[in-house]
Amino acid sequence: MTISHHVAGLTLGVAVLLLGYSTSVAPPEHVAREARQLLANAVVGISTGVAPNPYNTLAAQLDSKQQELDERESRLERLESKAIEREQDAQWAFYSLVASALLFLLVAANFYFDARRSRIAASQFTVSLKRS
Repeated sequence: MTISHHVAGLTLGVAVLLLGYSTSVAPPEHVAREARQLLANAVVGISTGVAPNPYNTLAAQLDSKQQELDERESRLERLESKAIEREQDAQWAFYSLVASALLFLLVAANFYFDARRSRIAASQFTVSLKRS
């Protein structure tokens, strides 16, 4: 037995009219509060307990051991990341030292060649006043 399209459409129309009427009569805060209360009442709380036996105590021990291992792993990962950062800092410090030494050598070579050039240039224009 199937419901005809006319009956389904009429039922849907009535439901929409009743929904519109209920939301226009009651303030939205009241509707929201009632909906929360209905939802809270719909929740059913069930609690069960199992007497301790070797299987569930072993599972609890395994869970606590797994949690301890996870904490250790996270500590090791943090230590490894810090060690990698320190190693990278040491590499950058070494590269900076090499670059500074190269710059120092270039500046020293520049001073040496400037001093040498000025002596050569000055000797070309000097006149000896000694009598021979």
